Amino acid sequence: SLAGLTRALNVVTEVFLSGNRLETLEGARNFPECEILDLGKNRVCDPDAVAELAELEELRDLKLEGNPMAAGDAAAYRSGVLERLEQVECLDDEDVESRMLRAAAPAPAPAPPPGGKPAGKPGASGARPPTPRRRSLGTARVVQAPADPRAPGARPMSARAGGGSRL
Repeated sequence: SLAGLTRALNVVTEVFLSGNRLETLEGARNFPECEILDLGKNRVCDPDAVAELAELEELRDLKLEGNPMAAGDAAAYRSGVLERLEQVECLDDEDVESRMLRAAAPAPAPAPPPGGKPAGKPGASGARPPTPRRRSLGTARVVQAPADPRAPGARPMSARAGGGSRL
């Protein structure tokens, strides 16, 4: 768990704890200024564990994929996390807003019946024009990784905020 970390870390804005065999999120409140939190590939099983992150008002980018809680029904997992953490803008490297726009988009037209003629008015083609692709209106920016990942200033691709303290 994260409970063993001290309150002295309250200025950290980016925390990367992927692959650390964490089983709970207890102690996450020790990072009140955290904007980016990568807890992927751990051992968190309980979907209700994300309630520990609700106090992190600055949290914008959260990664939980690779935990048992994220396995199975992806839609139920995402909606459960986002219901509890309304401040999150990016979950598992996918913008929340763009995901919501895709979910709200109309369903594609059904395939025509065998024989090739669509049902409906005689002479009508029945074909629907393609739905225009919607773009997120968010202010996400593209971060390009330097050629050498060890170069000064190199950042992981999931790092969306700039200039913060990292752990």
